[in-house]
Order: sequence, then structure tokens, then C-alpha cells
Amino acid sequence: MQQTFRDDIASELTFPRHRPSRSFTHPHQVLGHALLSRGEKRALLAEWASDTCSVEGRPGWRQIPGSGAVVVIDDILDALRALDTSHS
Repeated sequence: MQQTFRDDIASELTFPRHRPSRSFTHPHQVLGHALLSRGEKRALLAEWASDTCSVEGRPGWRQIPGSGAVVVIDDILDALRALDTSHS
């Protein structure tokens, strides 16, 4: 059975705050992580896409919490779209 967006949101609400994902430096690493569920991946990428991770003076960039890496918002949004089109 394919997981729905609503299911992903439910997972997001129970996603642990002490996740091991603080070492990620790019959205593609999140997509390829075998131990994260689809909902956990969505929650993490959504966090990165939020304004709380924006780089001051650079609205198209986000700084990834924990690792400090900086990525363009388009890469994060592309990863979220990939989750929407995947069948896992």
C-alpha cells in the first residue's frame, strides 16, 4: 500500500527530535538513507526548507541544522518532489 501525504504528516508528528540525521549535508543523502521512513525524510526536508533555516540575506539558501552545510532551497524542494513521485 502506498503511503499518503496524510500518513507522512502523521509520521512527522512522531518523528524523534534526537534523530541521527544531523550529519547530513545534502538532501540527496536524506533520500538515500535506508533507515529513515518516507515520513521522516519528508519531516527532515520540510524542516530544512522552512524559513527557520534560511541564511540571512540569502533567501534562496538554507543552512542545515547540525552540520552547518548550506544548500539551495531548490535542491530541498526537488528532494521533496522526489518523495512525492517515489513508490516506496
